[in-house]
Amino acid sequence: MKGLSAVQFAERETIDQLRQWRTQDAPFAVALDAADPASLAGGAVTWPSLNTLADTANGGDDSVDSSQEHQEHGLAAGSNRRRKSAQPMRKTGSVVVFIEGKPILYAMVSSHHLVCFEATDFELQRAVTQLADILRAQYQSGHQPGSRHGSATFRDVNGEPLTALNRYTQLLRAAGFISSPQGMKLYR
Repeated sequence: MKGLSAVQFAERETIDQLRQWRTQDAPFAVALDAADPASLAGGAVTWPSLNTLADTANGGDDSVDSSQEHQEHGLAAGSNRRRKSAQPMRKTGSVVVFIEGKPILYAMVSSHHLVCFEATDFELQRAVTQLADILRAQYQSGHQPGSRHGSATFRDVNGEPLTALNRYTQLLRAAGFISSPQGMKLYR
């Protein structure tokens, strides 16, 4: 009917399930392909700001610098300043995790980068756990036939390498990722 939302076409069980998720105490996390039309992030809605959680590896310095800043300030490549973060985009194969409609985590599975947007530790943990669950489900269903040895590895989060102990490695470890020489690995 004209003027009514898409709810008019949904099954009663689907509507009940959506209402149940809405009333849960814990926020509900949903993972979508970044290019999915249901994901408005990066298209109709701009990407949110990056997470500014201070981590233990760099003493809380969460600034992002470019190669030009390195040259201007004479910073060595191995300094405590963070590398420039990968930029999220609507690319098929990348995953966006939403909590209550807000993008929390963006995963570039094929290029091994993670981007965390502004969120609480609790929201980040829910998002990382949802990412691990969706990566395992894709492997089990055969959705990712080209995956190596049944694993997914991420090398950095917001430009921070995942080879050092920091807040992000702790969140990933709690979701089932393990440390590897390349970063954090999830066996699926």
